[in-house]
Amino acid sequence: MRRTLVLVLASWLVTAAGGLGCGTEPVGVESCRTIEQRRCELAPTCGVGGDVAACKRFYRDQCLHGLSVDADPGKPAVDKCVAALDAAATCAKHDPASPCASVSAASGTSSCSAILKPELLTDCAWMVPLVPTTGAAGAAGGAGTAGAGGS
Repeated sequence: MRRTLVLVLASWLVTAAGGLGCGTEPVGVESCRTIEQRRCELAPTCGVGGDVAACKRFYRDQCLHGLSVDADPGKPAVDKCVAALDAAATCAKHDPASPCASVSAASGTSSCSAILKPELLTDCAWMVPLVPTTGAAGAAGGAGTAGAGGS
């Protein structure tokens, strides 16, 4: 009887913990797919990749892990990012190595760099992966005291 009670309580705790935000649900799977699919289509503009279909298949599955951000940015933010990628691709067709005047990006970012690393684009800056914050280091522990000798 006691063992059964322990098992029931243990299973209840496991079930309850699952509802406390301890899950591992991916964030922004469809947002990831939208951006990566477009990047697959645009990469050949920069002489990178060639098998667009294989690239799309890879990211269809890879995006199951989601984005490395706190929350899905939503369709409007994703659409702005894709539009910035398209603008960078238009510039890349003319001069892949030069910055694109029609796209807001980190200083000196070439058109192709923006396609390969979209987080450099202002409209895609939310893609910068989260960096876990760490607390300040704790103080060192004090020295222990010696034990008394035995008799």
